[in-house]
Amino acid sequence: GGRAQVPISAIVEDGRGGRWISTNFFGLFHDDGVSQTAYGGGVGPQGMRINALLVDREGTLWVGTHESGLSRYEHGRLHSLRSGIELPETRVNDILQDRTGTMWFATDGDGLIRQSEEGQRVFNTTHGLPHNAVRALLAADDGTVWVGTEGGVCRLEGERCVALNTPRALPVQTWDLMQDRSGARWIATQGRVARYQDGQYTLYGTDDGLIYGDVRCLLEDRQGGIWFGTSAGLSYTLDGQFTSYTVAD
Repeated sequence: GGRAQVPISAIVEDGRGGRWISTNFFGLFHDDGVSQTAYGGGVGPQGMRINALLVDREGTLWVGTHESGLSRYEHGRLHSLRSGIELPETRVNDILQDRTGTMWFATDGDGLIRQSEEGQRVFNTTHGLPHNAVRALLAADDGTVWVGTEGGVCRLEGERCVALNTPRALPVQTWDLMQDRSGARWIATQGRVARYQDGQYTLYGTDDGLIYGDVRCLLEDRQGGIWFGTSAGLSYTLDGQFTSYTVAD
């Protein structure tokens, strides 16, 4: 019998040598290196589709789901957060903890939610957010938080969202944000990828060797190479030259 395909949505280290693995339809799994434990329907979040995982500095696992908001893993089970954090029962696309310990939650239509010791604050289009559907969050090394939305990217400065002046050729619908070891910030969009450093943007698309322009996720490996995940396969660059891989490879 062949192994069933399970669409993986996120993998994070648990801080104790194991890892948490989330899926699009089968809930949450924990792998301790010896065995896997499943956290499915009854115990886990009602929405079996999980979009985002984060292990915070205290070692607590946060789970952002597709249908039922946010959950947190405590005392051996997942608890859906209905109190304490007034988070709407919406899709949570990304979770971030910044250098101050503040938590940020990217929702799919209710804007960006900040949870700190001072309480909760919601940022939306009235605060300068380009769009209320937030896709990706980045804690940059200068202490700022970058926010990728369906309508473009902005940077939080105090209590305001300041839109980035990105090139017109870069599509606004943003899927992922990343900062590499050189300090460059990468923006993955529906049609191209942008690299931003020292005030300059460099755009990459299929003409430059990307396997597909609609890049959904970004990763920097230990060698400093950048991986681009698309629905058509993977692309990789280390020295400006792109190599691509498909399922056939």
